[in-house]
Amino acid sequence: MNARRDNSSRRGFTLIEAALSLVIVSVVAVAGLNAVSVARKSRTHATEEVQGRMYADGLLAEIVAKRYRDAALPASALGPEATDDIGSAAWRTVDDVDDYNGFAMSPMTDEGGNTLSSGSWGCNVTVEWVAASNPGNVSATESGVKRIRVAVYKGNRVVARAAALRTLGTDTAMMGVTP
Repeated sequence: MNARRDNSSRRGFTLIEAALSLVIVSVVAVAGLNAVSVARKSRTHATEEVQGRMYADGLLAEIVAKRYRDAALPASALGPEATDDIGSAAWRTVDDVDDYNGFAMSPMTDEGGNTLSSGSWGCNVTVEWVAASNPGNVSATESGVKRIRVAVYKGNRVVARAAALRTLGTDTAMMGVTP
């Protein structure tokens, strides 16, 4: 005897199959969107790092163009002299390298006082005496060599660092020092 099977109940998707398909498609869509988000964030960070490096190099070039120290004053301490107005809009009128020690600015501005880009950029500067024989070692006293370090950040993230050495003997700068 030939018993015929009724296959009418096997046609089409069941509700469980449809729900399972929806879950699979949703997981794939979320994974794809996450991948796009990570790629975009990575590209944004790379762009910010290039822009931050330009800001750091620009500020560092501005600093090393100044004299090693104020000729009228003895080299007693690093930092701005009482006559320097580093805390105002005229801060770029400082006359020597160590006037920038401890300098911080947020938002960053250009020499004309215009806020850079979105206004979320900031920077800080450290100037310190280093040993002439080994610029990696900080010196507590005047050594004839100053290391200038600039850090530029966007929001709370440091995106670029730059450093240079400034010497008394030649009163010239050596840029490209490892920060």
